[in-house]
Amino acid sequence: MNLYLLSQNKVGGYDTYDSTVVAAKSPKDARQIHPSEFVTHITDGKWMGTYSGGEKINEEYENEMDSWVKYKDIDCIKVEFLGPTIKKRGVILASFNAG
Repeated sequence: MNLYLLSQNKVGGYDTYDSTVVAAKSPKDARQIHPSEFVTHITDGKWMGTYSGGEKINEEYENEMDSWVKYKDIDCIKVEFLGPTIKKRGVILASFNAG
């Protein structure tokens, strides 16, 4: 795995992520990691979440929130290689602008 710094300036303002550091196999793989823990996977070209409790446990739902780039626009995410890591794939650190 490698560490990558992802940054974007397409979505801004309060309650948005401007950047994140992720562990991924490649720059392409890095772009497919959303900084929010509530986005768990991608289905049909959209960010998705998975309910973790209640009557809908393990059901998926569309999670194209306005806090990060929509999945269809991930090519606008800037990716910078930081170095190798022994961490498993996923978010290491995210920068969130709370409002």
